Amino acid sequence: MKAHNMDFDVIVVGSGMSGGIAAKEFCEKGYKTLVLDRGEPIEHGKYKTEGLAPWQMPFRGEVLQEFKLQQHIQKNIYIYSDFTKHHLINDLENPYIQKQPFIWYRSAKVGGKSLIWGRQSYRWCEQDFKAK
Repeated sequence: MKAHNMDFDVIVVGSGMSGGIAAKEFCEKGYKTLVLDRGEPIEHGKYKTEGLAPWQMPFRGEVLQEFKLQQHIQKNIYIYSDFTKHHLINDLENPYIQKQPFIWYRSAKVGGKSLIWGRQSYRWCEQDFKAK
């Protein structure tokens, strides 16, 4: 890839739900916007476990121990299953240091992690941001 001298008003890292909307808003306001993301693109309706029922999976969605060894941190998150493991980054190949325990999931797919949220992301209203 040849380097070019390019100037951008805004650089958005990540093209998921948040980054995608941020980039859209900046572009519509006339800002010269660069969106950076990594990994393979995911096309809805075409990734390997989409729409499969548990009985169509070899172990009904359970993950074999050999895969859990590669995901020594992410194996503890609620979404980790045979349906989602291919969306996640291998913990052994991509180590990180935790100063204190925090379980989070990392994915390298263009388009963000919304695919492994169970396809549910609810809109919030003004009341949701007020204290009880």
